[in-house]
Amino acid sequence: MSVSRGFDDISDLERGSLIRGFKGLRNYSLLYIIASLLLGSSLLWGFIRFMIVRRALSISSISASILILIMGLAGCLILLIAVFLYLMDSMNGFSEFNVRYSTSSSMVKVGYLGACLMFIIGFLVSLIIPLISLILIFFGIMLLVVGRIGFAYLLTKINSDFKESAFLISAIIYIVGILLPPVDFIASIILFIASNSMLSRLKVSPTSVVSV
Repeated sequence: MSVSRGFDDISDLERGSLIRGFKGLRNYSLLYIIASLLLGSSLLWGFIRFMIVRRALSISSISASILILIMGLAGCLILLIAVFLYLMDSMNGFSEFNVRYSTSSSMVKVGYLGACLMFIIGFLVSLIIPLISLILIFFGIMLLVVGRIGFAYLLTKINSDFKESAFLISAIIYIVGILLPPVDFIASIILFIASNSMLSRLKVSPTSVVSV
C-alpha cells in the first residue's frame, strides 16, 4: 500500500500505528542526542585529563574522575533506554501500520537486541575466556551492522511513502556512520526534526483529531 498521497485516506487504526512509530523515532533520536553529548563529553574530558596527568601537571582529582564516570554511565543508560524502550516500540508501530515495514523492523530488532546480548555475554566472559569474548564481540558488531542497515532501509521506505527527504538524508548518514560513528549525531538531529514534523502533520490531518 502506498501512502505518498498523504494521511487523508488512512484509517484511525493506521493513524495510531503511525503515531506510535514516529513518536518512538522522535524520542529515540532525542535520547540518542543526549546520550551522545554525555558520552562524547566524558570521553573528551577523560582524554584531556589523561594527557594533563601524563605531563605531570597536578590538576588530577578524584572528583573529576567520578564525574567523568557518572557522565559515561548516564550516557550508556540513556542509550539503552532509547534503543530498548523507544526504538523497538517504533519498529512495532511501523510493522502494525504496513507489512512492508516488517522486514526492516525485524532487521533492527534482531540486529540491535542480538548485538547487545553478544556484548553483554562477551563482557562477562572476558576475564575467563578472552578468545571467546573477542569472538562474541565480533558477532555483536556484525549484528549491529545488520540492525543499522535495517534501520536505514526503514527510513528510506518512510521517505518513499511520505515524500519526506529528511528521512532519506538520515538513512544515508546512518550508513556512513557504520564507518564513522560520530556522524550519527547529525543523523539523529535530522531524524528528530523529521519525526516531529510527521507527528504534526498527523495531528492536523482533517480526517480525525489525534493527541500527540
